Amino acid sequence: MRSVKARVGYKRIGVEVGSLEEAIEAIEAGADYVDFDHVNRENLKAWVEMLKSNYSWVSIAAAGGIDLENVAEYASTGVDIITTSAPYRAKLLSFTTIMEKSC
Repeated sequence: MRSVKARVGYKRIGVEVGSLEEAIEAIEAGADYVDFDHVNRENLKAWVEMLKSNYSWVSIAAAGGIDLENVAEYASTGVDIITTSAPYRAKLLSFTTIMEKSC
């Protein structure tokens, strides 16, 4: 983690994790944020509370299976970031933009 941070400078480094143990390992190795992938809301809520009480500087993200139907429930777990690929599976939308010069 240190060598990666030395190469990218100011950028934050995140690690995708699937368990509390993986999250702790990533944080203790120097990750700026952890991204829980496909974790159920009950576990996620408990893990977020534990991590925020012990590693307050770390941002916590959730991804995997999050859509319009359940995004509020995931947001209520206390995560800082929610990632979703739902827009890629959404119905196509066609629109036009017209730009005019303002006088």
